[in-house]
Amino acid sequence: MKKTLIAVALVLLVLAAMPYAVGWVASMQYRQMVQRIDAQNASLKLEVTSYQRGFFSSSARLRATFTDPRLQIFAGSAGLSYDVEQTISHGPLVPTEHGLGIAVAGIRSVWHSTGAGPDANFDALLDTGTNMSGRFAVADYDQISNQATIQLHGLKLDFSVNRDVTHFDLVGGVDSAAYTSNMGDGAALKSLVVTMTAERGANHPWVGPFKVTAAELEVHAAQLGSVRVENPQFNADSQVDANNNLQAHSDARFETIHIFGEPYGPLQWQLNVTNLDAQAILDLSRELQHSSGAQANAQTVAFMKYLPALLRNKPVIELKDFSLQTPTGRLITQFRADVDQATSAQLASPFTLLQTAHAELHARIEAGLMHSLAAYYAKQQGGGDPDALLKQLLGRNLVQQDAAGFRVDVIFAQGQVRLNGKPLQIPL
Repeated sequence: MKKTLIAVALVLLVLAAMPYAVGWVASMQYRQMVQRIDAQNASLKLEVTSYQRGFFSSSARLRATFTDPRLQIFAGSAGLSYDVEQTISHGPLVPTEHGLGIAVAGIRSVWHSTGAGPDANFDALLDTGTNMSGRFAVADYDQISNQATIQLHGLKLDFSVNRDVTHFDLVGGVDSAAYTSNMGDGAALKSLVVTMTAERGANHPWVGPFKVTAAELEVHAAQLGSVRVENPQFNADSQVDANNNLQAHSDARFETIHIFGEPYGPLQWQLNVTNLDAQAILDLSRELQHSSGAQANAQTVAFMKYLPALLRNKPVIELKDFSLQTPTGRLITQFRADVDQATSAQLASPFTLLQTAHAELHARIEAGLMHSLAAYYAKQQGGGDPDALLKQLLGRNLVQQDAAGFRVDVIFAQGQVRLNGKPLQIPL
């Protein structure tokens, strides 16, 4: 009995001391994770401005600045900046939206914009393996300025990320968003959903499945009109094989596209990229990131530096079943490009590389669509005869006609281009 009481007392003592121990560990893990995220994201700067450790919970303040140029619509060239107030609950029992949960720590954050950006909330749990999971939610946002009108409603992201920030899962979306400039140009979307899983390694970039769907996407230009897409869907997946080659696949389908009032669709395609050297992609991306503020020729030099490594395993790019239904007919296109066996010296020069490259483009155009294109081009040229123009195109071998309609076949091999079976003289 006495031993049992001692054991119970020890357990209670350990449980009583755990919040303090967890708070001490959490403070170290917290700073390390902030430093890792800051170091791995060039467009996000994080700084811990204060950290006060308590017994059951601790509090921290962060300064977060997003420097991505695309966010200048919110805050101008200075970037989007936040003061972040955080409460870190010490485990093993932490409050969650569903009651008490078991975790090393729970983090509740309130993001206060220091400028014109939207406020946000962030809740996360740090498990025993110091993996983090949680939700990021942005408050509904409506801004009207002399430059633009911005609306953002229902933005939520559920995520999980491991301790080393080498694997994460993300499910999120936006109920609606819209941007309209003071010139009348802009874009809008409804019911956007994003799902992705990504993983990176020491010798390869981020890979994994990625999916985007939406109910509607619209882009409008004041001087031209609008393009509205109904039910767009995009899927992609990339993996690294046993030889550290990147194998990537993507497909897309846009059910209906309204282009300046005319209905098109569906539009769909499949794109495959295989046998790209993953280490070379990683090295190139790092160098491009470091030279992002440099002149364009510095990025070109970096690309040419890694081109031989990118191509050494004979990568293949293949566009399959590109299909667009128009009001007057359908366009079907296929494309494939690869690199034949070549020496490192040939791959190092863009001129000798062309001698080793091989590409094919095959397009099929239904008769109604071809006649519509000829009529449009003739009108742009001042009202010529569409039938005469079509005969001219056939006579010059720019298109060919068969029982299914019209076709264009382009083959590039050994530095020579063949159009519809006949060579074209293009100096290289």
